[in-house]
Amino acid sequence: MTAPDNNSNTDLKTVRLKLPNGYRALVAVSDSDPDNFTARDWSKCLRDPALLTSEPDRVIKSEKYASVLVKTVNIAQTQLTVIVKYRRRPLTFTNLIRSLMPSTAIRNFRTALKLKRCNIPVVAPIAAIEKKMYRFFTTESIFITRYLPKSRDLYWFLRDNTLSPGADSLQLKKNLARQLAQILADLHNNRLWHRDAKAQNFLVRENPADELKITLVDLDGIKHYRLASSRSQRLRPLAKLAATVIWHPNIYATDYLRTLKNYCTLTGLNGSRTGGMFRRIRRQAIATRLTTMANAAVDSDEKPER
Repeated sequence: MTAPDNNSNTDLKTVRLKLPNGYRALVAVSDSDPDNFTARDWSKCLRDPALLTSEPDRVIKSEKYASVLVKTVNIAQTQLTVIVKYRRRPLTFTNLIRSLMPSTAIRNFRTALKLKRCNIPVVAPIAAIEKKMYRFFTTESIFITRYLPKSRDLYWFLRDNTLSPGADSLQLKKNLARQLAQILADLHNNRLWHRDAKAQNFLVRENPADELKITLVDLDGIKHYRLASSRSQRLRPLAKLAATVIWHPNIYATDYLRTLKNYCTLTGLNGSRTGGMFRRIRRQAIATRLTTMANAAVDSDEKPER
């Protein structure tokens, strides 16, 4: 059973599906990529959504209630490599209240659509699947996006491609700083901000023209501004990003400052106050990094010995 979705006014058309065993889905049936699938194709492919988390090609992350996998799915005689983000909700009162809102997969799918409308580089969403108990309580959600070959997260890309100082390394960092500033500025100019703008949530990939492009891959932290003029929210993504690369041996203060200046230019922030904002971001980045390290140490101490 299918129904057109209200988000079909973008270049990525979507359809709602009712699947067996209490699952329902929001799927992409056409986009700018060469593969276009029908609702019928997706109904056949997703006839058992539980299979999406079995026998993956590779496990990227595995936790008690969540996992991120690389999976090859067969759809309309096409093998499609995708990223599968799976979440399971235990039966608790808090999760019962959260079921009043759309599942994480549905929210991320809609966020991706919004970012595409705003021309913000994001991995193309393919499907959002959720399972309901008693037609109300969300027990599982699955978000599927395209897999980007020849890509690495920002931190590891910087580590492997800025080992030696020189003109090439400097030009590379200038290019990445410009793109990062553009993404964060475009988010702000569309009344959005990224609460978890760490380096691991940005993929650096090569496009067919051998140009490096940065793409957003984790949308959980993208939220609407409550107050568009809130400077703390405007600077927080820059501080979070800095915190994840602050002790990177090949990143210097000028690299952070270059990104901030580009961001200020693109968002209209007062350029004469760049120095004060830079110091504030630096303090927040150091505090965030130290807190992360302390929490990791505590978690390590609390793990039982085997």
